[in-house]
Amino acid sequence: MKNLTSTQRKLNSMPDNRPLAKALGIVGVIFLVLKLGAIFVFDIGNIIRDLKTLRDNLR
Repeated sequence: MKNLTSTQRKLNSMPDNRPLAKALGIVGVIFLVLKLGAIFVFDIGNIIRDLKTLRDNLR
């Protein structure tokens, strides 16, 4: 591997200690978790029904 600083900079990201950057990252993670959680909650009835059907078909 090359020891050039340009190669090293491409492979390593710089830390971002700005409070706004951290806050936006946290908001983004919360948004994604809420979206995925909502999809799961809205589909839980279908998942339970399908699991019961699968169980009955395996008997």
